[in-house]
Amino acid sequence: MSVIQKQPDEVLVGLTHDRFGDEKVFTVPAKYWCSKCDVVTQFNLRVKEPPQFSFQIRKALTEACGPTVPYETDYCDLLCHKCGQPIRVKYGQHEFAMSSYRYFPLGVYLYEAAL
Repeated sequence: MSVIQKQPDEVLVGLTHDRFGDEKVFTVPAKYWCSKCDVVTQFNLRVKEPPQFSFQIRKALTEACGPTVPYETDYCDLLCHKCGQPIRVKYGQHEFAMSSYRYFPLGVYLYEAAL
């Protein structure tokens, strides 16, 4: 088992530049493109560790993406809706006005099971 890191621009669909800086931010809904099965999956930034993630998958993804910093970085988990590949997206968050946030991707981690 291994985890492969991808750049957000490679696999996240619909990222856009925001008005506060040069970072690309998520659009709503956030979308992931799976290069294995050529399918786009919508996902929610609030979903963590779905029941399909075993302890081994969670551990490998956590080790690969590193710790989060409260109120600065976070992560979400998803499965490709066609092939079922486990994916973790680590993102930064910035409160630009009271209770108004922008979210920008930092890395995408794909769990690869041994064949």
